[in-house]
Amino acid sequence: MPQENYIIAWSVYLISASGLIATAWKISNAFKSPEARRLMVMLVGVFILMPWYVSEGQYHLAPAFLITLLDAITESPEQASRAGVPLVLSLILSVTLTVITNFIVKQFKPTVPNQPS
Repeated sequence: MPQENYIIAWSVYLISASGLIATAWKISNAFKSPEARRLMVMLVGVFILMPWYVSEGQYHLAPAFLITLLDAITESPEQASRAGVPLVLSLILSVTLTVITNFIVKQFKPTVPNQPS
């Protein structure tokens, strides 16, 4: 793929991914818990944006979930782990960071004292 087409393809993908993440953000407003909202948006973002190499020995990147899916369909489930394992590890790391962030936010969030009416 020529370099210009590669950049155009990634630009279109990133614009579309931004729309999906914005949609996930809007959907997450239905959750009462801000922790759940942060977690959902983080997982969607990591799942959609995590890149991986298209094939061994190439420098072109593509979304890891697509590489995993296409490798599982066209090659074998073992080959799908080439991009699947880093994707799952990224998702686990994002959950861990979100939990830590939620804990820190709760620790420093000012509490409003109950005022009698």
